[in-house]
Amino acid sequence: MPRKADSKEKQQKSSRKDVDVGVKKTVEHDEKKSAPSTKSTKGKLSRKSEEVEGHQPARKTRRKIRSSDVEGSSSHQPSTKMSTRKKNQSSRAAEFVEHEETQTKKREVGRVDPKKPWLTLTHKKPSPDWVVYDPDTMRPPPLPSSVKSMKILSWNVNGLHALMKKKDEYLVELAEDEDFDVICLQETRLQEKEVEQISISLPPEYRYTFWNCSNVKLGYAGSALISKVKPVSVKYGLGIPHHDKEGRLITAEFDNFYLVAGYVPNAGQKLENLGYRTEDWDSSVSQYLKELEIKKPVIYTGDLNCATNEIDISNPDVNPYDNVNVYHFLSRE
Repeated sequence: MPRKADSKEKQQKSSRKDVDVGVKKTVEHDEKKSAPSTKSTKGKLSRKSEEVEGHQPARKTRRKIRSSDVEGSSSHQPSTKMSTRKKNQSSRAAEFVEHEETQTKKREVGRVDPKKPWLTLTHKKPSPDWVVYDPDTMRPPPLPSSVKSMKILSWNVNGLHALMKKKDEYLVELAEDEDFDVICLQETRLQEKEVEQISISLPPEYRYTFWNCSNVKLGYAGSALISKVKPVSVKYGLGIPHHDKEGRLITAEFDNFYLVAGYVPNAGQKLENLGYRTEDWDSSVSQYLKELEIKKPVIYTGDLNCATNEIDISNPDVNPYDNVNVYHFLSRE
């Protein structure tokens, strides 16, 4: 019996030791967790010393930059996105300024007036040294009222229907501004069914209207003559069928002269129509005018498609051969 008691005491003592050891291990483990290492302690001390000496860590510097953004400080460097956005804005502003300067130059050189398209130089590359015709300053003074005269205008409208779509009162405003007696229009590009509507839109004093439309190609070429004064007679074309199919000529006889309004065919971009123009059309028209001149003086006007320089062509890049080469070709001949 005493031996059994001893063995129980021994078991109790060993279990107490195990508990004590487990407690000690747990305490030591917790102490290791809570106790800072020598390396981290040294790092903290060095950071504190740097803060004392005025050396701030990078993270705090970045935070200060961000706070200065909010405060509106100008000492920070802008981000990449902000700088790109500013560059785009500045480039757009520069493009706008350049566009305005270009338009200003064109207005100065080309007398661009959206209200008066008949005074606009439509050249694609106007030169700064060009002097554009200004009727207000370059036109001769009007004749005295005691002198019997007529005021005649000519205008290639490059499609009358399209022009009237932009503003249907262009011809009315031109009549008010110029007070012409007769106007000759070229490249009207009208069909016969559209003529009546255009005629009605004209001022009432221009009651005599004459239209020559193309009958082989609708909406192509064409010419017109609009007058306050009633002509003695009117003739359409030359009387030669292959010349008259595109509506390019109108002859109005007045008391003291003939008025011939023509839209002369061009030679083509590659001079493909040069033979027809020089050997057929020009010779036929020349003969026709000479026959008229026997009876009365002749005024020959319109778009004669005879350009001596690049200023006479709206877009010389597109039409490098058109008209200018015809002139030089004829001058060489």
